[in-house]
Amino acid sequence: MTSKYLIALAGSTGAGVAGLVGYGLHNDWFSSTEKSSFKSRINKGERVILNDTHSNVWEQILAEYKDKSKAINLIKGIGQDNTTIESLKEWCSKMHDSTDKSEFNSYVSWCTRKNLITQLKEESKSWNNSLDDSGWTKVKTDYGKNDQTDVQIPDVSENQKIAKEKITESQIKNYCNTISSMPFIKTEDLDYKRANKWCINS
Repeated sequence: MTSKYLIALAGSTGAGVAGLVGYGLHNDWFSSTEKSSFKSRINKGERVILNDTHSNVWEQILAEYKDKSKAINLIKGIGQDNTTIESLKEWCSKMHDSTDKSEFNSYVSWCTRKNLITQLKEESKSWNNSLDDSGWTKVKTDYGKNDQTDVQIPDVSENQKIAKEKITESQIKNYCNTISSMPFIKTEDLDYKRANKWCINS
């Protein structure tokens, strides 16, 4: 990758594009001898390539795209005033296999999203990766003292939240493992709030 593209990525400050340097830069992505598709250049351990299942993320993407005070790396031919989620999705679907370096920054900004681990890492918070239940004992204790019902962990099997007196270390560990690769939406999102509350090392 040429230096001007490294500079462009390093200077990104928008909510949806902050920290682009961390998504997985590699040499020779745009060399004349090797052409790799956009989707193959994304570090899947740090960012999520968005698809039709990410409805809430697309709503946030659209809001950020229309924010004239912050949006950068705008897509050629798609204005900020009248664009829609469908037009963004359509553009992204066409660009997954592209090798056109002039469009890559836009692809990263509007077709991919940091996952929760990456977002919290950029906030100088480390994810609890303990595989043993003992590594979640303190979190379980804190959960039992918490009165904020909105950040209680959902029990998918029973379609309700897990009460503080019933939570187990294993349930917290499994939940955090499940959401770790989910795309970050915004700080007001409940999965982000729960991750920030229960899934990081204190």
